[in-house]
This record gives sequence, C-alpha cells and structure tokens, in this order.
Amino acid sequence: GSWKGGSAIQMGSVLRAKGWGCRAKIICVDTWLGTSTDLKSQRLPLKNGYPTVQREFMHNIISSGFSSVVIPIAAPANIASKYLKYLLDREDLPLADLIFIDGNHDYDDVKADIANYFPILSPKGIMFGDDYGWAGVKKAVDEFASSHNMTVFSPGGRTWLIA
Repeated sequence: GSWKGGSAIQMGSVLRAKGWGCRAKIICVDTWLGTSTDLKSQRLPLKNGYPTVQREFMHNIISSGFSSVVIPIAAPANIASKYLKYLLDREDLPLADLIFIDGNHDYDDVKADIANYFPILSPKGIMFGDDYGWAGVKKAVDEFASSHNMTVFSPGGRTWLIA
C-alpha cells in the first residue's frame, strides 16, 4: 500500500539526493479505501461517503515536489500487478529494480503480493517490505524465500528483504 505517501516521499528524496530523480519512477499501488477495521472504527475521513485518503496522498506528493516521479495506481494489488505485467509485455515499462510490499498483512494476501510482483522484478532487483513482525507477513516471506533458495534479511525485525 501507499496510504498517505510517506514511503514514496522518502524514496523520492533518496532518488533526488543521488541525482536519479529524473530517470526513476515510483509506482504506488493502493485502493486508498482503508480496511474494514478503518471503516468500522470510523477512523477514515469521508467525503460523500468515500474515504479522502487518496486526496491526502496526492496533496502530499504534489506538495513535496514528487508529482513527476510518483505514479499512483488506484487498484487492488492483484489487479495492478496484471496491469503492470501487461505494460511490461508491451515494453512500455522496464522491469522494476526495487519493489516495496506493504499491503494487507494477512498471510494469503502477502503471499499473493510477493508471487504477483516477483515476476516484474529485474534479475538483480530487490524486493523488500514492512511489518515482518506480523505472523502472516513473516510466514509468507519466509516460505517464498525458502522455495526460491533465497535468504531473508530483517534488521530490527520490522522490515524484510529477500535476496
């Protein structure tokens, strides 16, 4: 997920500092609808019955000067991965050098996200994510790494990286 844009802004700041900002693109995939827990607890501000989180995301991206770097895709992760694969097949998009996964924390969803996005990762690319301390995330990451003869790195136990 991309939620309010904080991770994308941090990544964009690194790209800008390294002088790569004009060449790199950050594709952010999220529905910006929140979870059922968010809706039940009424934590999400609504306008005309629709969560306003995507507006906040766009405001943050534009305000920070990254609108030419960040490409938002408002879709569930599984649909967005099919769209990105379609663009790859048409050669309208290069393989990704870096994929950050931070969506739903349920085992099945994390497992699907990793499986769906791994094929669009360049051979020397890096896949990493957040919330490794969640049981579903840890199990999905560990299983994928094991089945692909890869190693999981988790400095501090919160983030994860497979290589």
